[in-house]
Amino acid sequence: MDPTRKAKEHLQYVFKSCRIHYKRNVDHYPYCADTKHDMLEILKANSSEEINQIFGQIKMRNEDGIQNWLEYYQKPWVLGSLTYHYSLMSYEDWQTTPFDTNIAESIPMSSKDKSDFGKKMQANKRSVRKLSKRTTSKGKQRASKKAKIDYDDDDTEMEIEERKIALEERKMQLKQNEIDLKLKELQIKKLEMELNNNQ
Repeated sequence: MDPTRKAKEHLQYVFKSCRIHYKRNVDHYPYCADTKHDMLEILKANSSEEINQIFGQIKMRNEDGIQNWLEYYQKPWVLGSLTYHYSLMSYEDWQTTPFDTNIAESIPMSSKDKSDFGKKMQANKRSVRKLSKRTTSKGKQRASKKAKIDYDDDDTEMEIEERKIALEERKMQLKQNEIDLKLKELQIKKLEMELNNNQ
Protein backbone atom coordinates (compact mmCIF):
# COMPACT_ATOMS: atom_id res chain seq x y z
CA MET A 1 0.00 0.00 0.00
CA ASP A 2 1.11 3.49 -0.78
CA PRO A 3 1.32 5.36 2.56
CA THR A 4 0.78 8.70 0.80
CA ARG A 5 -2.73 7.72 -0.22
CA LYS A 6 -5.83 7.47 1.93
CA ALA A 7 -7.58 4.11 2.29
CA LYS A 8 -10.57 5.24 0.25
CA GLU A 9 -8.26 6.24 -2.61
CA HIS A 10 -6.72 2.77 -2.52
CA LEU A 11 -10.21 1.34 -2.94
CA GLN A 12 -10.54 3.17 -6.24
CA TYR A 13 -7.54 1.20 -7.54
CA VAL A 14 -8.71 -2.26 -6.45
CA PHE A 15 -12.42 -2.37 -5.57
CA LYS A 16 -15.09 -3.37 -8.07
CA SER A 17 -18.70 -3.88 -6.97
CA CYS A 18 -20.85 -6.77 -8.07
CA ARG A 19 -23.23 -5.44 -10.72
CA ILE A 20 -25.74 -8.21 -10.09
CA HIS A 21 -26.10 -7.18 -6.45
CA TYR A 22 -26.29 -3.52 -7.46
CA LYS A 23 -29.10 -4.30 -9.93
CA ARG A 24 -30.95 -6.35 -7.29
CA ASN A 25 -30.69 -3.47 -4.84
CA VAL A 26 -32.00 -1.01 -7.42
CA ASP A 27 -34.91 -3.32 -8.12
CA HIS A 28 -35.88 -3.29 -4.43
CA TYR A 29 -35.63 0.49 -3.94
CA PRO A 30 -38.94 2.31 -3.39
CA TYR A 31 -38.22 4.86 -6.15
CA CYS A 32 -40.15 5.43 -9.39
CA ALA A 33 -39.38 3.46 -12.55
CA ASP A 34 -37.57 6.42 -14.18
CA THR A 35 -35.24 6.80 -11.20
CA LYS A 36 -34.49 3.07 -11.14
CA HIS A 37 -33.81 3.18 -14.88
CA ASP A 38 -31.38 6.06 -14.39
CA MET A 39 -29.65 4.20 -11.54
CA LEU A 40 -29.01 1.29 -13.92
CA GLU A 41 -27.88 3.65 -16.69
CA ILE A 42 -24.92 4.64 -14.50
CA LEU A 43 -23.44 1.21 -15.30
CA LYS A 44 -23.74 1.85 -19.06
CA ALA A 45 -22.64 5.50 -19.16
CA ASN A 46 -19.83 6.39 -21.57
CA SER A 47 -18.30 9.26 -19.62
CA SER A 48 -18.14 10.92 -16.23
CA GLU A 49 -20.14 13.84 -17.69
CA GLU A 50 -22.96 11.47 -18.63
CA ILE A 51 -22.91 9.99 -15.12
CA ASN A 52 -23.11 13.48 -13.61
CA GLN A 53 -26.12 14.22 -15.84
CA ILE A 54 -27.80 11.04 -14.62
CA PHE A 55 -27.19 12.05 -11.00
CA GLY A 56 -28.70 15.46 -11.82
CA GLN A 57 -31.83 13.85 -13.27
CA ILE A 58 -32.21 11.62 -10.22
CA LYS A 59 -31.74 14.59 -7.88
CA MET A 60 -34.34 16.69 -9.75
CA ARG A 61 -37.05 14.10 -9.04
CA ASN A 62 -36.49 14.76 -5.33
CA GLU A 63 -37.99 11.48 -4.14
CA ASP A 64 -38.09 10.54 -0.45
CA GLY A 65 -34.72 9.21 0.70
CA ILE A 66 -33.00 9.88 -2.63
CA GLN A 67 -30.57 12.36 -1.06
CA ASN A 68 -29.06 9.57 1.08
CA TRP A 69 -28.74 7.36 -2.00
CA LEU A 70 -27.04 10.19 -3.93
CA GLU A 71 -24.63 10.96 -1.09
CA TYR A 72 -23.58 7.33 -0.87
CA TYR A 73 -23.24 6.59 -4.58
CA GLN A 74 -21.47 9.85 -5.37
CA LYS A 75 -18.61 8.95 -3.06
CA PRO A 76 -15.60 8.50 -5.35
CA TRP A 77 -14.68 5.05 -4.06
CA VAL A 78 -18.29 3.76 -4.32
CA LEU A 79 -18.86 5.21 -7.79
CA GLY A 80 -15.40 4.01 -8.85
CA SER A 81 -16.41 0.47 -7.90
CA LEU A 82 -19.36 0.62 -10.33
CA THR A 83 -17.98 2.42 -13.36
CA TYR A 84 -14.59 2.69 -15.01
CA HIS A 85 -15.02 6.43 -15.48
CA TYR A 86 -14.50 7.00 -11.75
CA SER A 87 -12.23 4.06 -11.03
CA LEU A 88 -8.46 4.45 -10.81
CA MET A 89 -7.95 0.92 -12.20
CA SER A 90 -6.31 0.58 -15.57
CA TYR A 91 -8.75 -0.03 -18.41
CA GLU A 92 -7.24 -3.48 -18.99
CA ASP A 93 -7.69 -4.47 -15.34
CA TRP A 94 -11.23 -3.10 -15.34
CA GLN A 95 -12.17 -5.17 -18.39
CA THR A 96 -10.45 -8.39 -17.27
CA THR A 97 -11.76 -8.52 -13.69
CA PRO A 98 -15.26 -9.94 -13.19
CA PHE A 99 -18.30 -7.70 -12.99
CA ASP A 100 -19.96 -10.05 -10.50
CA THR A 101 -18.83 -11.83 -7.37
CA ASN A 102 -19.45 -15.36 -8.54
CA ILE A 103 -20.26 -16.99 -11.83
CA ALA A 104 -23.17 -18.71 -10.12
CA GLU A 105 -24.66 -15.28 -9.38
CA SER A 106 -25.22 -14.66 -13.06
CA ILE A 107 -26.86 -18.02 -13.84
CA PRO A 108 -30.60 -18.42 -13.34
CA MET A 109 -31.30 -21.81 -11.77
CA SER A 110 -34.87 -22.35 -12.96
CA SER A 111 -35.93 -25.55 -14.70
CA LYS A 112 -36.89 -23.44 -17.72
CA ASP A 113 -33.35 -22.10 -18.01
CA LYS A 114 -32.25 -21.94 -21.66
CA SER A 115 -28.64 -20.89 -21.04
CA ASP A 116 -25.75 -23.25 -21.81
CA PHE A 117 -25.33 -23.95 -18.11
CA GLY A 118 -29.04 -24.70 -17.69
CA LYS A 119 -29.04 -27.01 -20.71
CA LYS A 120 -26.02 -28.88 -19.35
CA MET A 121 -27.66 -29.25 -15.95
CA GLN A 122 -30.83 -30.64 -17.52
CA ALA A 123 -28.78 -33.01 -19.72
CA ASN A 124 -26.85 -34.23 -16.68
CA LYS A 125 -30.09 -34.89 -14.81
CA ARG A 126 -31.45 -36.88 -17.77
CA SER A 127 -28.20 -38.87 -17.95
CA VAL A 128 -28.44 -39.75 -14.28
CA ARG A 129 -32.03 -40.92 -14.77
CA LYS A 130 -31.10 -43.04 -17.79
CA LEU A 131 -28.11 -44.52 -15.97
CA SER A 132 -30.20 -45.41 -12.96
CA LYS A 133 -32.81 -47.17 -15.15
CA ARG A 134 -30.15 -49.37 -16.77
CA THR A 135 -28.52 -50.63 -13.60
CA THR A 136 -29.74 -53.36 -11.26
CA SER A 137 -31.79 -52.29 -8.29
CA LYS A 138 -28.71 -52.37 -6.01
CA GLY A 139 -26.55 -50.65 -8.59
CA LYS A 140 -29.41 -48.31 -9.35
CA GLN A 141 -29.59 -47.14 -5.75
CA ARG A 142 -25.82 -46.68 -5.61
CA ALA A 143 -25.70 -44.73 -8.92
CA SER A 144 -28.59 -42.45 -8.10
CA LYS A 145 -27.25 -41.82 -4.57
CA LYS A 146 -23.83 -40.94 -5.95
CA ALA A 147 -25.30 -38.66 -8.60
CA LYS A 148 -27.57 -37.02 -6.06
CA ILE A 149 -24.75 -36.49 -3.58
CA ASP A 150 -22.52 -34.93 -6.25
CA TYR A 151 -25.29 -32.60 -7.37
CA ASP A 152 -26.25 -31.67 -3.81
CA ASP A 153 -22.60 -31.08 -2.87
CA ASP A 154 -22.14 -28.67 -5.79
CA ASP A 155 -25.41 -26.96 -5.00
CA THR A 156 -24.52 -26.67 -1.31
CA GLU A 157 -21.08 -25.25 -2.09
CA MET A 158 -22.66 -22.64 -4.32
CA GLU A 159 -25.21 -21.74 -1.67
CA ILE A 160 -22.48 -21.49 0.98
CA GLU A 161 -20.41 -19.22 -1.28
CA GLU A 162 -23.44 -17.03 -1.98
CA ARG A 163 -24.18 -16.76 1.75
CA LYS A 164 -20.55 -15.87 2.48
CA ILE A 165 -20.66 -13.14 -0.16
CA ALA A 166 -23.95 -11.77 1.16
CA LEU A 167 -22.54 -11.80 4.70
CA GLU A 168 -19.40 -9.96 3.61
CA GLU A 169 -21.52 -7.36 1.86
CA ARG A 170 -23.60 -6.88 5.00
CA LYS A 171 -20.42 -6.52 7.06
CA MET A 172 -19.10 -3.90 4.64
CA GLN A 173 -22.39 -2.00 4.80
CA LEU A 174 -22.36 -2.11 8.62
CA LYS A 175 -18.78 -0.80 8.67
CA GLN A 176 -19.76 1.99 6.29
CA ASN A 177 -22.76 2.82 8.48
CA GLU A 178 -20.50 2.92 11.57
CA ILE A 179 -18.05 5.24 9.78
CA ASP A 180 -20.91 7.51 8.67
CA LEU A 181 -22.27 7.58 12.22
CA LYS A 182 -18.85 8.46 13.69
CA LEU A 183 -18.47 11.24 11.13
CA LYS A 184 -21.86 12.65 12.09
CA GLU A 185 -20.96 12.46 15.79
CA LEU A 186 -17.73 14.34 15.09
CA GLN A 187 -19.63 17.00 13.14
CA ILE A 188 -22.08 17.41 16.04
CA LYS A 189 -19.22 17.73 18.55
CA LYS A 190 -17.55 20.30 16.32
CA LEU A 191 -20.77 22.32 16.09
CA GLU A 192 -21.26 22.10 19.86
CA MET A 193 -17.72 23.36 20.44
CA GLU A 194 -18.32 26.24 18.03
CA LEU A 195 -21.55 27.12 19.83
CA ASN A 196 -19.82 27.00 23.22
CA ASN A 197 -17.01 29.23 21.92
CA ASN A 198 -19.53 31.76 20.56
CA GLN A 199 -21.36 32.05 23.88
